[in-house]
Amino acid sequence: MNTYIPCLLVRTETLKYNSHYYDLAQCAKVIRPGAVRIGASGYTASGLTYLAFRNPDGSKAFVALNRSAGEQTVAVYENADRSFKYTIPAKSIASFRWGAGAEN
Repeated sequence: MNTYIPCLLVRTETLKYNSHYYDLAQCAKVIRPGAVRIGASGYTASGLTYLAFRNPDGSKAFVALNRSAGEQTVAVYENADRSFKYTIPAKSIASFRWGAGAEN
């Protein structure tokens, strides 16, 4: 069962931003309108979720969410010339963009 959770609650004279608002903002930094989800596979760990996208300008985007209580290191490998590792702090989201059109 899916549950709808709003990113922003508006009450009279009060705004409340929940964590989904900030997650969406983090994704919007690297995933452009018209992006297509591409395959991402390999490492699995409890509490770790990740997605990859190809943006219309040819750049690639990778977003990883670490829901666990400890840090997790991910390694992104596109080819022999493009790979990196990053340690995501506990209960954090990380986003990356690289390639054609990206501000490297």
